[in-house]
Amino acid sequence: IVATPTGSTAYSLSAGGPIMNPQLHNIIITPICPHTLSSRSLVIPEEERVEIIVKADHDDIMLTCDGQQGFPLEAGDKIIVYRAPFRARLVRLCGQGFYQVLRTRFQEGTFSEDTKEQEFDCGRGKGGEESSEKQKAKTDIGINFYPGN
Repeated sequence: IVATPTGSTAYSLSAGGPIMNPQLHNIIITPICPHTLSSRSLVIPEEERVEIIVKADHDDIMLTCDGQQGFPLEAGDKIIVYRAPFRARLVRLCGQGFYQVLRTRFQEGTFSEDTKEQEFDCGRGKGGEESSEKQKAKTDIGINFYPGN
């Protein structure tokens, strides 16, 4: 799994990866179901490129991005993951910060989507006006796929 700090609480966390503050600008590489105890997540600077080359020829090797539709891979295919030349800005109209959300989710024992509405009273203050506290998280990732042969 290759993830940004914003994605660190999703699939990477489920596979044993670290939780990273969204203000950090790193890339996380987390192995899926490793067969050794010495195989752990790796955190690298955002300037690094991650190259994944498919060595084995199996029918069930897939590339997916954020759990969306998968792309079948074959032996010799190469995927390059790198920082995009721009940043996506995510705005959350809530008063809770990263660590407050993290604490709430750990207390509930879940990181699922259905807890988000319960956690936040988002976006509106007294009289229905928008909250003045807006938090921004930055994430960026680019993926190039080069079929083998």
